[in-house]
Amino acid sequence: MPSPDFFRGLRNRLIISILLWVVIIVLARVLFLLCNIF
Repeated sequence: MPSPDFFRGLRNRLIISILLWVVIIVLARVLFLLCNIF
C-alpha cells in the first residue's frame, strides 16, 4: 500500500492540473471575445 502522503501529493497535482486547464480555457474565451469585439 502506498503511503497517504503519496495519495495527498497525487490529489494536489490533480487539483493543480485541473485549475491550470480552467485558467487556460477562461483565457482562451476572453481572448476570443476580445478578438470579436475589436
